[in-house]
Order: sequence, then C-alpha cells, then structure tokens
Amino acid sequence: MTKTQMNELFNEISQSLLEEADMTALRSRSEEIRSSYRDKQGRTRDLEIRDEAGAQAYLAWRLPVTGMVIHEVMDRLLEAVPEFRPETFLDLGAGPAVSVLPVSLAFPSLRVAHLAEEQGAMRQAGQTVLKELAPFLSPEFNVSMEAADFLTTDLPESDLVLASYSINELNGEELSRFTRKLIALTRHMAVLIVPGTPEHFRRLTEVRSQLVAAGLSILAPCTFTGPCAMEEEADWCHFYTRVARSRLLRILKSGQMAYEDEKFSYLIVSRGQDDTTIPLIRTKELGRIIRHPLISKGFREVELCRAEGITSIRLSKGKHKEAYRQLKQKGWGDTLELNLSHPAISEE
Repeated sequence: MTKTQMNELFNEISQSLLEEADMTALRSRSEEIRSSYRDKQGRTRDLEIRDEAGAQAYLAWRLPVTGMVIHEVMDRLLEAVPEFRPETFLDLGAGPAVSVLPVSLAFPSLRVAHLAEEQGAMRQAGQTVLKELAPFLSPEFNVSMEAADFLTTDLPESDLVLASYSINELNGEELSRFTRKLIALTRHMAVLIVPGTPEHFRRLTEVRSQLVAAGLSILAPCTFTGPCAMEEEADWCHFYTRVARSRLLRILKSGQMAYEDEKFSYLIVSRGQDDTTIPLIRTKELGRIIRHPLISKGFREVELCRAEGITSIRLSKGKHKEAYRQLKQKGWGDTLELNLSHPAISEE
C-alpha cells in the first residue's frame, strides 16, 4: 500500500464512520480536540475523551493525520534498521487503534499487537476502526485492546513499543515513571511521537536524556547517541508530513486546501549494544536534514544535525557533483552522508 493509498483509506474510514453525525456538534467537539493537541503549554489532558461525541471528533480531526505521521516515522525506523523484524508490538495510549495499519504494513513479520488505552470511548472507537481495517490485515495478525493506564498496568514486553501523542500531558514525575516503564517493556525498539511544538519537543528531550542515561541508543532522528544539539537552544527539532484532507475535514475546517502539513517531533531508540539482534552502524559524516534545503542557481545549502552539532553545508554543482546530485534527492527529515573532510565543501 502506497502512502497515498493509506491516506485515502484513513479518510474513507473517517468519513464512513461519521456519515450520520451531527455536523454542528462534530465541528464544536473537533475544535476542542484541535485545541488540546495544540496546547502550547502541554497542559490539556488530551486523552480525556470520555464520550462518543469526543471519540467521533477525534476520528474526524486526528485519525488520518495521526495515522500518516506514524507511517512516516515507521519509514524512518526502517531506514535506520532495514533488517528489523519485530513479532510483537505494544501501543501505549493507542486511542482508536490508528497505529495498527501503518505498523503492520511496515513490519509484516508482526504476529501480535497489544493496544493499551485507558478511555472507554476511545477503545470503543478503536474496535470499530479495527473492523474497517480487517480486510487489510493478515489473518495471522492477532490484535487485542486492553483497558489500561500504561503508567500503572502490567503490560507485555514487546519487540516494538510505540507511544504516539500519549506523553503530551505527563508532568515531570510522570515522565520519569513513563521512561522507566518504557525501558522495562522494550525488548528491541521504542518509538515516541509528540506534536511538533517547542513545548512538546522540550518534554521529549527530557525523556531522551533519561533513555540515553539508562544506556539506550538513539537511532533517529539523531544519527548519534549523545547530547541533543537543540536541547539548550531556542530552536526545536521537528518535521512534517503532508496529509490529504478528506471532504469531511474540509467541511469541519471551513477550508478549501486539499492538504495540510502536520508537524511532529519523534524519537526512535534501541536497547543498545546489548541487543545483538540489531546491528548499530554509525557513520561520522551521517547527518539529519533539519530544514528545507535552500536552492539557488548552481548552489544548494542544507542544515544538518550531526554528533558534532548543527552545521550548514553549501554545495556547488560544479565542484562537488556527486554530493550535489545526492542532495537533489533529499529533503527535510532525510539523512545525508557527506565527506565533510573534502576541502571543497563549505562548512559553516
């Protein structure tokens, strides 16, 4: 399934489940969901969706974009470790089971998915979504959903653990508890996703620091395991994915744009060198592109985050043809490998 096909499927599911919903009420509740996810201080407990109307609003506003962000991040995991073959998957704060499709398509090796979700309305919506997804899932793929607070409930250790938009509302002490729980539950890989705002990124860096201190290795977006170059900066590390809007979403947003760019921050970690099933290969010249490359006549400029810090690179079409050609195929969020010791490459 292509990215476009997945986007279309999520839009179709969202629309089909809400065909008979009251549009006025749905628009009102959707605005509440929108505000909670964009809460700049991260104070809104956005998992408190306790009734059917709130769950419907989530399906309308967040289902397609969340699914496509998870798809994007799973691609980054495959890019970092293409040989990864997980068999068990755990989703902490699974909402309406939105992760199941992108994760199962990224990793056909999966046999078991355990979805932990505290709110009953979201679990009910999740069961409905899973019925819609059934034709696209392997009959050998066993998916279960549990009523669980992921901070306190005993959950199964799994090869791949996901926490997608589920640490948004945790305070400092809860973040520490979450980190300890995440380490205990992760057999191989863990993935965290938060909204792409400075405030949510700061929260993610808190978890990152604790994970590194505990001995886990960073796979992405950082191409190294060490201090975050943006941790003490006013800037923040974030990326985006373009999502085609459904007809329903255009109505709810009273907008004409056929797409929106969903910004997010993420972190992918491995158990580290003690995990002999996952070879960790590091290249000093490998960096992550953290801005749109700037294009001018005969030149391309790119901002990279590397172990040495954030570096601006300027490439000339005439002087470094191979590197220039490579950069033409890259964009914001991609990794780039360059021989920075080459004297012709301008590094600032």
